[in-house]
Amino acid sequence: MFINVIRGSESKFRPCTFHSLRFISSTNGLSNGTAGNTLHSVRKRSCIVGGSHRYGAAGFRNQQLIAGNLWLGPTASSYRFASSSKADEDKGGAISGSSDKPNESVAKQAKLKLRSSDVKRLLEFAKSEQWNITGGIGCLIISSAITMSVPFGLGKILDIIYASSAETGMAKEKLDQFCLLLGGIFLLGGLANFGRVYLFSNASLRITKNIRAKVYSSMLNQEAGWFDRKGTGELVNRLSSDTYLVGNSLSMNLSDGLRSSAMILAGTGMMIYTSPHLALVGMCIVPCVAGGAVVYGRYVRNITRELMDKYAEIMKVGEERLGNVKTVKVFCKERFEKQLFSEQLLDALNIGYRETKARATFYGMTGLSGNIIILSVLYYGGTMVNNSEMTIGALTSFILYAGYTAISIGGLSNFYTELNKGVGSASRLWEIIDRKYTIPIEGGIEVTTAPEGQIQFRDVVFHYPSRPDAPILNGVNLTIEPGTSTAVVGRSGSGKSTIASLMLRLYDPQQGSVRLDGTDLRDLNPSSLRRHIGAVNQ
Repeated sequence: MFINVIRGSESKFRPCTFHSLRFISSTNGLSNGTAGNTLHSVRKRSCIVGGSHRYGAAGFRNQQLIAGNLWLGPTASSYRFASSSKADEDKGGAISGSSDKPNESVAKQAKLKLRSSDVKRLLEFAKSEQWNITGGIGCLIISSAITMSVPFGLGKILDIIYASSAETGMAKEKLDQFCLLLGGIFLLGGLANFGRVYLFSNASLRITKNIRAKVYSSMLNQEAGWFDRKGTGELVNRLSSDTYLVGNSLSMNLSDGLRSSAMILAGTGMMIYTSPHLALVGMCIVPCVAGGAVVYGRYVRNITRELMDKYAEIMKVGEERLGNVKTVKVFCKERFEKQLFSEQLLDALNIGYRETKARATFYGMTGLSGNIIILSVLYYGGTMVNNSEMTIGALTSFILYAGYTAISIGGLSNFYTELNKGVGSASRLWEIIDRKYTIPIEGGIEVTTAPEGQIQFRDVVFHYPSRPDAPILNGVNLTIEPGTSTAVVGRSGSGKSTIASLMLRLYDPQQGSVRLDGTDLRDLNPSSLRRHIGAVNQ
């Protein structure tokens, strides 16, 4: 790595030696790094180390070259491939890299319950689309009212058909008029359904867009150390799956939930209006079904959150391996990585099986409960018809209302389940949105003019946030004068890139300070500082 500090047209070159990182320069250009440059306090020690990245040397006893307080890296000739898998950890491998533990996250989040504050904050995402949602609700009310008029109209038609033969001519005239009226009402219901789906679907698209933009903006505002702990696959999963679930739960799922609620209320009211005694028989099972829906919603929420976390973990593993595919091939670990990925997929599949089983069990019980209600109503209602206590048309209307109500109860339970999914996904997004970054993008002293360029490291102690047990710099002191060109020489993992990252203030040292012209970088505006630094990534 080369550090070129230029002030005007002046250019000075001088050699310097710093612990195990050699900063080399000469008046005739960069030297070969051997003559006139020595390593101070070079000694050997044995220890167990975790690699400087996920594909480093891990879990073996090796020889290290130590210069000053800086690690030079392993010198052992035999390397064992390191992996972040749980199986590898059980075999004694040192796990390095991200410190995130999805299973612990699932266990912690599984204790959360659906609170009114969660729903309230979730609804705040929909404020920007309040007029479209309001219009969609209006269309929903119209379409639901028309849908619930079908049983009433069908009952009247049947009563007309079963009228006495002496009034056949009059019955035919009433039937024609009634069918024409219902046809016009159904046409209006179709238009209302179109408006409901159109408005809610467009609102869903825009809500999802706004959430993704907000989450992405919050991600970019975080410091570099946060990205070390979060895999790219996990973050992409948050931007794709979680934002979609939140947007859908606030639009189409909200529409379905309101529609189911309206139809339950209307259907219950019409059943009571048609026959109070028959309604009492049918509604005996409803509280049991509703209670089961609540219990199921909590259960499926935990399983769904666990499944989403597992998918995020799989994406993280895949992104790491594909991003370091050359390292995988160098260590001849293609077969190992295939097996590891297959095991991760199998774990996700087993969780999916649990969710599917729970969902199938619930819907089976819901359907059975609905059929029992209809059978009870049909038996008791048939008895009432035989006793001339109600007409055949009224019984038909009642059965249809009971069926609509049962279907709506199932839809309401599905709404509750999807709402739990949305809250679970939103809780992960809130963790990103609410997080206070430690290194701001703006704020601090503006670097308005070109600095002199003196760079100082004063007693710098640093380790990466994702690897607190692997110190990189320990008590480092360094001064780079303006107008000089400096090459940082060292083996892999010794801290070359770390020096540059600290100069750019991508990270802050745990102890000590990095200064530009005597000013601590923590006091400077990071964006204005970086505008005066040219960097070429390796």
